[in-house]
Amino acid sequence: MNTYYEAIKKKLNYIIKANQSTLVEKLFEQFYELEEAIINKYPPFTAEKEPGECANCRRENVALDEISGYCHECHDSSSDPQEVYQWYLIDDEWTQCFINNGLVILQAFGCSWFGRTCGGQSLYQDQEFDFLVKEEK
Repeated sequence: MNTYYEAIKKKLNYIIKANQSTLVEKLFEQFYELEEAIINKYPPFTAEKEPGECANCRRENVALDEISGYCHECHDSSSDPQEVYQWYLIDDEWTQCFINNGLVILQAFGCSWFGRTCGGQSLYQDQEFDFLVKEEK
């Protein structure tokens, strides 16, 4: 493992307390209003470097989302919620940092859970944790 991934893994070992997917799913079954407590539920608008034509409304020379090709207005109005595959209890002092970096967070019952929106690899290999090696806490 290279030093980049070692640094991410070391920080995640401190930040992530436990995989609590089953617990959180049970909470959603019992408390339907918890869905409203999810922060960053929708995918963030990630602008391409060059403006272009919106794939939806066909406006020209606008900032486009690099994944959908939609302008900001079309992206916001057509986004589906991100699908969360796993929920991890995280250290409270890192919650705001995760929110600021666009990660899905559930805050309820005095706890914060990070919602993982991808899978198939080790947690420390997820691209969304790149900010951990760029930001010193």
